[in-house]
Amino acid sequence: MFRFYANENLSALLVNELRRLGHDVLTSYEAGNANQGIADDRVLMTATANERCVVTFNRDDFLNLHRSGIKHGGIVVCKDDPDSEGQAQVLHNYLITQETLHNRLIRVLKKNQRGASQPVFIEARISKVNAATSSFARSDRSYSMRISHLDNHLGRGLGSWGSFSLCSMGCLCFGVIFC
Repeated sequence: MFRFYANENLSALLVNELRRLGHDVLTSYEAGNANQGIADDRVLMTATANERCVVTFNRDDFLNLHRSGIKHGGIVVCKDDPDSEGQAQVLHNYLITQETLHNRLIRVLKKNQRGASQPVFIEARISKVNAATSSFARSDRSYSMRISHLDNHLGRGLGSWGSFSLCSMGCLCFGVIFC
C-alpha cells in the first residue's frame, strides 16, 4: 500500500476511506503542520523526505510544482466530491497496479467533468506519453479511469493517441477529458 501525506485541505472522509483501504495516511494536523501557512513546496519536500506522496485538493500549486521538474515522492490531486468512498476506491484500484508514484502527478476528476459520465483519472508524467484505461463496478455505480502519461514535448510518442488538445493549464489532454 502507499504512504500518503494529506495536505491540510483534504477532507477527513477521504483520509479515513484511504486508511480503510489499507493506505498509510499522515495528515498535516497529525504531523503538527496544520494551520501554519506552510508553503506548498515545503509540504512537498516534507512528504518526499518522509517517503510519502502528497494527496491534496490544491491542483494549481502542486501542478506547478510538478511542472517545475523538482524530484518528489508523488502527487495525487483530488477534487472535493461528496462520494469520498467512490473516489478513494477508484484511486486504490489504480494504485494497486503501481509500484511507485515517484515524480508522478495523478489527478482525480469529478464525475461531472465535461464529456465524462464517470470519475476520470489523468496522470501527468514528464517522461513519456502512453495511455491505458481500466474500469470496475461497485454496487450500483461503475467507475472508470483513464491514465495518460504526458510529455512536455507535444506529439512525441503519441502513437494511436493522435487526438489531443493543449488545455488552459498547459496540459496535454486527450479526447474529451480536460483539466
